[in-house]
Amino acid sequence: YFVKKAALAPLYGLVLTGGRSQRMKKDKALLNYNGQAQALEVYNLLSEFCGNTFISARKDQWNDTKFNDYPQITDRFLNMGPAGGILSAQWEHPKASFLVVACDLPFLEINTINNLLSNRNPFKLATCYLSQHFKGMPEPLCSVYEPKSFHRIMNFMGLGYTCPRKALINSPVKSLELLESNALENVNYPAEFEQAVERLSHLTI
Repeated sequence: YFVKKAALAPLYGLVLTGGRSQRMKKDKALLNYNGQAQALEVYNLLSEFCGNTFISARKDQWNDTKFNDYPQITDRFLNMGPAGGILSAQWEHPKASFLVVACDLPFLEINTINNLLSNRNPFKLATCYLSQHFKGMPEPLCSVYEPKSFHRIMNFMGLGYTCPRKALINSPVKSLELLESNALENVNYPAEFEQAVERLSHLTI
């Protein structure tokens, strides 16, 4: 009965683009690693698995850009970083589960997403990978958040913890080991971007 009930919840995709990209000095969602803006790379990837996929953004962030033609969810929980984008999506679609991915993961591939979804446990608050940078801790920006995680994240926001990792650490989640160690390596600085482009060029030869 409960397996059938869990299966009724739609799976939506959410591409997080609402950050200020202050360290990169340009919007990370627009960086081009493989021939198009990275946010669109992630959008297309998630769309292969999800009934609907949305771009999470600040109000008016993508006016007069090509992103404005894609489904968006505007932040209603402000100054909360990625958690604000996740909560905003859950507020707008409270019965959906969300596959949430940040826009700054250029090494993310279909196998990583497929493995995450194949091992998803809808009875936990979330299914996530273990971080390569924070050993033994969950990686919140490539995870599936179930509908009931909304209240848990909200509770931690009320306590002043704006990082969704804090909520995941202290919640019943399913954690997975990464298949590829660099799959969730993010890029924050111009030098890292240039290095990532160089590494990816060798992978595609």
